[in-house]
Amino acid sequence: MVGIIVSGHGNFASGLLSTLKLIAGEQENVIGIDFIDGQGSAELKNNIKETINNFGDDIFILTDLAGGSPFTNSVLLKEELINKNIEVISGTNIPMLLEVVLGRDNVELKDLIETAKEAGANGINIFKLKEKQLDDENLNDGI
Repeated sequence: MVGIIVSGHGNFASGLLSTLKLIAGEQENVIGIDFIDGQGSAELKNNIKETINNFGDDIFILTDLAGGSPFTNSVLLKEELINKNIEVISGTNIPMLLEVVLGRDNVELKDLIETAKEAGANGINIFKLKEKQLDDENLNDGI
């Protein structure tokens, strides 16, 4: 089973995992690592590394923001820990997390990252009010 790490600024990770639990129940091998105010980047990296070492060989790290400390440290660990099969993605949202967690059992990690990207993008919707349709009779009576 692919190990899942969610990491982001503030309470991003714990918030997403709280939502995940509410929607899908308790999940195995899913850990959240928050990057809280006052915490150093080295401490964050160490927390992520410890979690990686507690998982099997396949690990998917979902982060909030490309270029941010959680993303950057995850990428550095992917490069350092070559004995592990690690994928890192940014822009994590609930649809992405749900798809990854619930669909990880029968999918290879390299395929799971594409599934995550699609689910994340498809989970973004814009609500638009539909214009009220006027029938021809209302337009022709001049009122």
